[in-house]
Amino acid sequence: MSLSQILGFLVISGISLGHNEELRFLVLGDWGGMMFYPYTTFYERTVSKTMGEVAEQLRTQFTIALGDNFYTFGVKNVDDPRFQETFENVFTAQSLMTPWYFCAGNHDHYGNVTAEIAYSARSKRWNFPSLYYTKYWRIPASDLELQMVLLDTVSLCGNTDHDFLHDQLKGPESIERSEEQWTWLEETLSSSKAHYLIVGGHFPVWSIAEHGPTRCLVDRLKPLLEKYKVTAYISGHDHNLQHIKEQNSTVEYFVIGCAAVMDTSQRHLNAVPKGSLRFFWADRSKEGGFAVVRAGESILTLEFLDAHGSIVNQQVMQVTRGMIFLRDHTTSRRLSRTMVATRTRLLVLLSCISLVHNDELRFLVLGDWGGASHSPYTTSYEIAVNKSMSETADRLGTQFTIALGDNFYESGVKDVDDPRFQETFENVFTAESLMTPWYFCAGNHDHRGDVRAQLMYSYHSERWKFPNYYYTISWKIPGSELELQLVLLDTVFLCGNTGHDDSSEQPQGPESIERSEEQWTWLEETLSSSKAHYLIVGGHFPVWSIAEHGPTQCLVDRLRPLLEKYKVTAYISGHDHNLQHLKEQSLSVEYFVIGCAAKLNPSQEHKDSVPEGSSLFYWADPNKDGGFAVALAGVFNMTFQFIDAHGSILYSRNLYPRNIQARS
Repeated sequence: MSLSQILGFLVISGISLGHNEELRFLVLGDWGGMMFYPYTTFYERTVSKTMGEVAEQLRTQFTIALGDNFYTFGVKNVDDPRFQETFENVFTAQSLMTPWYFCAGNHDHYGNVTAEIAYSARSKRWNFPSLYYTKYWRIPASDLELQMVLLDTVSLCGNTDHDFLHDQLKGPESIERSEEQWTWLEETLSSSKAHYLIVGGHFPVWSIAEHGPTRCLVDRLKPLLEKYKVTAYISGHDHNLQHIKEQNSTVEYFVIGCAAVMDTSQRHLNAVPKGSLRFFWADRSKEGGFAVVRAGESILTLEFLDAHGSIVNQQVMQVTRGMIFLRDHTTSRRLSRTMVATRTRLLVLLSCISLVHNDELRFLVLGDWGGASHSPYTTSYEIAVNKSMSETADRLGTQFTIALGDNFYESGVKDVDDPRFQETFENVFTAESLMTPWYFCAGNHDHRGDVRAQLMYSYHSERWKFPNYYYTISWKIPGSELELQLVLLDTVFLCGNTGHDDSSEQPQGPESIERSEEQWTWLEETLSSSKAHYLIVGGHFPVWSIAEHGPTQCLVDRLRPLLEKYKVTAYISGHDHNLQHLKEQSLSVEYFVIGCAAKLNPSQEHKDSVPEGSSLFYWADPNKDGGFAVALAGVFNMTFQFIDAHGSILYSRNLYPRNIQARS
């Protein structure tokens, strides 16, 4: 999404908010330049430029800075030239001459933090009144408040010996001073009546990156955040952008630590609660990032932006202090939702899933899962993916599965009694959690056999749903009147088959032009008439792919324009044996390749065949035994996650509803 699109974006709400009805502010962390000339970094300067542009367009009122204000050893005294060299002379845009509110990081504590506090008397915009403090802002045109609580996490937990050693903190230098801050914090949180309550500090509670979780904060801060219904905890320290949320928790955790330096490490991927990672970003080609927050009477939005002004991930979820309160009641869920609608709603524009499983439509997606043509007619990848899928389905209570073709390698099935239905499907996907409906389309390997037999097998199996070569089906989003519509295509009928699966040969053209045109006509009629909240189109051949087969030119030419014209949410496909996410920079459709449930191919042969900057994620790790996807669709967002055969979340992307105006 471009900067102009970001600035014009209206999040889902019952009312559209003008700038004058919002509290708007920036958040950055780990921005503190470097200790030698020119005392800044290219990342910091690039982030500053984009922050200035965003601040000018949105007319932000203030900025929050989450520590490590001066690399590597803080400042010496209040006259230290670093105040000018790293701050005043870098963030020079007129739009950034608003108040800045600071807390200290570990690098600041290597120097003189008292001098940073004292500098508040020297600079009109530098506000650092104490090591820890709270600040209130009124939401414009209302009597509601946003409260920010900024902590000194070094005083709470101690400092680090070395910034790039992932050791735990040594403990506070002064236990007395630490306990004073803990006492103050609980008193502050317990007395808060704020509409939005945000706590910030330098050290993260949860992080998957170089430093990982901060055990002291996990043990002592996390329970307080939960107890007092804090909206979010924002932090820096790890040099990337992250969103983490525990499945049974209401608190959102954001790491915003890459305004001067970037670190791609995921060293602590397995150190956070299972399923809690919603988003991770550390793209060094994008030169850093920051966040922008917009708080109105009805909604609060948080967006992660890279240094080029693009939202690096777009998600929406509903969470409110009021909703957390209501969850303690024993009223019906529908009544709670109605009551919540009269209260505040917080929409966090970042990775997340809806709060309650019963308020989501949940389903699995896999492709190219069709075993092998010889005994035992399955593969180790398929078996491993099945195990992980069944565990995910059991945990989330998924309602159905979508299978994107190549259902039977290498040459499909012969007839409806072909034993491959048992050997490759029924006898493999045996978990009770997978005894839900499966919806199929055909791949190129299926068309080497009898696809009609696969259609007919729908009458032989309670869960095998393959009503036609191409078809559409819709589901209600639980607790609402909104719909998700799936359109499954036969891309071989549309474009033709391939002569050889392991080459980049394009489909040879449809066997029947008449049948192809019938499907194209049906597709446009189906898309043009859709009123669905989410509209997903699926087929075997990808539109875009950087891998072995590459883009499907027939679909690029004819399908892609239809997807854009009718505001399709996403196109999902298989064919290439990996996991991919692609999105053209100026367009809205998301493209996902999910083709490694039975085999894996690490080829990136066509990385130069897709639009520049469109490849957002690629995965083909042969050590992880394949992968699949899970989607969770709620009223406010649909989260799409790639999961490997060991159950680890590889990537998370949230998708907006087609109509971002709130629907009753």
